[in-house]
Amino acid sequence: MCVTTSARDVTVSWNPCNVLSFKHYATFLCVLGLDQSSKYCILTLSDHLPYSLTSWCTIVLLWNPGVVFGITLFNHPLAYVAMTVGISLCVLYMICRTPCSRERMGFILILAGAVGNIIDRIRFAAVVDFIDLHVHNYHWPAFNIADAAISCTVAWLCLKFLKSPL
Repeated sequence: MCVTTSARDVTVSWNPCNVLSFKHYATFLCVLGLDQSSKYCILTLSDHLPYSLTSWCTIVLLWNPGVVFGITLFNHPLAYVAMTVGISLCVLYMICRTPCSRERMGFILILAGAVGNIIDRIRFAAVVDFIDLHVHNYHWPAFNIADAAISCTVAWLCLKFLKSPL
């Protein structure tokens, strides 16, 4: 259980070595590595796609030049890189500011997902999405491991903060 403290009781450390342990670095590298290696496999096997894993999950290859759900905000791919880098810096600030190790781990997962998608945007000017969940003809927008790390962690943090606000 994380102990809630007031803002003046928390010392903000800008040196990540003071707040991050081996498990934080290992988790970051594992999520990033899983994301990038899964995308590499999808690109390598693209001639054999789509591939149905189950009646409700298909592996596809989709290029997402926009943001969440494919929404396009900018005309230039580097604008998305800049936006994601800005968000990543905010998440890095939260990692350094958060006194709770579990919350810090959540922010690490978000950062790993963001960095995975930044790598795609720099390499391909779009994000590789490949997991297609569906029921009959109703499809959830395709996503990848980085998106799952980000969205699941954001949902968990929202529920956590709603349950016990700062």
